[in-house]
Amino acid sequence: MLGTFRFFLAWVVMLSHLPNSPFPLGFNPAVSAVICFYFISGYLMYFSFYKEVRKGLSFQKQILFFYIKRVLRLFPLYLIVLFLTMLVIAIWGPSQMVPLLHQELGFSKIFLNVLLIFNNYVFDPFIIKPLLPHPLIPPTWSLSTEWHFYLLVPFFFYLFARKPLVFVSILLISMGFEFFAFSHQTGVHLNSDNFGYRYIFGVLWIFMVGFFYAAGKYRVVLKILYVFVFLFFLSVAFTWSTHPFVREIFLAILFLPFIPKIMRIPFRYDPFFGHLSYPIFLSHFFIFLALEKLGFTHPGLGYYWIVFGLVLLFSYGLSLVQKRIDRIRKKF
Repeated sequence: MLGTFRFFLAWVVMLSHLPNSPFPLGFNPAVSAVICFYFISGYLMYFSFYKEVRKGLSFQKQILFFYIKRVLRLFPLYLIVLFLTMLVIAIWGPSQMVPLLHQELGFSKIFLNVLLIFNNYVFDPFIIKPLLPHPLIPPTWSLSTEWHFYLLVPFFFYLFARKPLVFVSILLISMGFEFFAFSHQTGVHLNSDNFGYRYIFGVLWIFMVGFFYAAGKYRVVLKILYVFVFLFFLSVAFTWSTHPFVREIFLAILFLPFIPKIMRIPFRYDPFFGHLSYPIFLSHFFIFLALEKLGFTHPGLGYYWIVFGLVLLFSYGLSLVQKRIDRIRKKF
């Protein structure tokens, strides 16, 4: 039931971004959803690269085909939504209702957004000014973080197979970045938001744990690591609760062991919901922007129902496009 679970996570992200719809007590479940996405990505990328290895091709071709498939999986729909977002802003102007889309277009901003990989460089201390205040598709800062991991997948596959101690050492170093960010945050430059959630340095270990689990080896090591992480976040949740997103990340950490079990649950319509998850993640801000330009500027119950319907309809259309592209991906 992996596809349905990803659909649920994408829906949680969308709900957290609804205008004038804050979650109670300052809790943002989208953070928990993103952490779960990181784990799932690590899990899936192990099998994705393993498929290339099984073909018996040279290491260079394995890497090439892996990257081509990643590009075909993420970029076509991303570029469609990005183009439509830029078109609306160019014709009707920046958003007045959604602060993250209250920005002007420029060549540097457009170019960097098209590349995608730099979309998370809008947080201290690593900022690319032309990208500010946020990517034109705001949630794609996390896709940028995922791209950093994708670039490392072939290297990690090699390490895990031949030098597992080095693999575990890198995992522990990344974990150390996140723990330090939670326990010794210094203002806006080193904190539990940027280094514990957004930048690859602090969350690489979450991808690697998913990768680790998919490989099916050294499960005892994983259990020991989990107990250690659980105890750390348990202490953080009750003693340093003023740090950003402590509770949300702790919730995701609690939930990670159950994700593989959810994956194994059979569900007839799982592929259908799975194909909608990425389009929902990509398109909901565009729907907010388009509705604003059509005159829907007072969010309420009716507005939310319109958003839900349009997001699902638009996402279904995008999923049909992706199915055609997937036919091309299978040729590699």
